[in-house]
Amino acid sequence: CGIGKISTSSWSADVDTFILRSTGCCSPSLVSTSPPFGPKPGSFGLGMDHAAEDLSVAGRQRAGEAWLKASAWAYDQGDGVEDGQAIRDRVAAADAFVHLQDLPETDLLLAADYATHEAGFAAAKGVVGGVKTALYHLDNADPTQPRARLLPEEIARVVHARAAHPGWIAGMQRHGFRGAAEIAATLDHMAAFANLAGVVGPHLFDLYYDATLGTAQVRAFLREANPGAFEAMQARFAELLAAGLWETRRNSIRAELEALV
Repeated sequence: CGIGKISTSSWSADVDTFILRSTGCCSPSLVSTSPPFGPKPGSFGLGMDHAAEDLSVAGRQRAGEAWLKASAWAYDQGDGVEDGQAIRDRVAAADAFVHLQDLPETDLLLAADYATHEAGFAAAKGVVGGVKTALYHLDNADPTQPRARLLPEEIARVVHARAAHPGWIAGMQRHGFRGAAEIAATLDHMAAFANLAGVVGPHLFDLYYDATLGTAQVRAFLREANPGAFEAMQARFAELLAAGLWETRRNSIRAELEALV
């Protein structure tokens, strides 16, 4: 019936993440036979370096391998034991992946770690293969009203509600250099999700382009307040087009980007 059961086989000490595996029945039950996996004792993060920013097949492969390597310590008991084959087997068998967010003041496009962990799993899945996996983002900021959404739905919600919203962009403009950097960083995080997991629709890049470089006033702000961020956004949008991760519905965008150089 497609009901999943929560497995702690990919829980890590620095992120609240779970992998679900199909039970083949209609009563979900907690898996207790598999040890939790996580990073090496005393280490944090996934060690992807710039792999998530490399919008290529090779970059996606490196990101997936980094996710697997950083998540390969099994904590059945004691200080943990590295078991690279076990985490690969677990990822290959997983048919759903859930990432928990419990901070009300943030969203998954405000920090790079969301993409490296959530989309990084998708990249790892691409490395090991196996059954098709559904990606979920679970908003538990209000524990009394947890809300689970498919990852593409959560990204679309954030782009519409925050990233491309004129109110947020106006607020970033009041912060000058730092605000411009945040606008550019949001695009980088969208690009990472698109490259590693293929969960960002082209219409969302259209929307974000129109709200930033496609708006004269915002474009002027970026150019003046933080030229580096302005140039980085130009390059990132161009890279997305070249990599086929953004198939814009507006033929004029390529020409507009070239004109900005």
